[in-house]
Amino acid sequence: MRKSSEPQYPYELFGIECGKGWEGLYRPIMDYIDEYNKTSGDNVEIHQIKEKFGGLRMYLSHYTDELRKMIREAEEKSFHTCEICGKHIDNPIVEHHWIYSECQECHDKWISERKKSMENNNKENEMISENCKD
Repeated sequence: MRKSSEPQYPYELFGIECGKGWEGLYRPIMDYIDEYNKTSGDNVEIHQIKEKFGGLRMYLSHYTDELRKMIREAEEKSFHTCEICGKHIDNPIVEHHWIYSECQECHDKWISERKKSMENNNKENEMISENCKD
């Protein structure tokens, strides 16, 4: 256990930094770590769970051979699993140099919501700008 003055890992600060669609990939690993920590007398700490370059990444304090295998398999499967809904996908979507492991339906919905949010922000900025002219 770390002292409160020691820096915290991203997992402690932000939790899980990927979509719920990948829960089926990382949950068994977290369960394994919990059981391992209870029974081994050792303590594996989760440093970070996130999406990077369209794939699941898990960083730990140290790894058993079994953990390495489980993480490698989950990372490989993540490229064929929608990060948002968990459906199987053939390949990630590559758009403007970004890689999205999402089904087309979830990706289109995300794009639509993002566009609406940007339009609303523009309207708010225009209103603020008009009010500043007075």
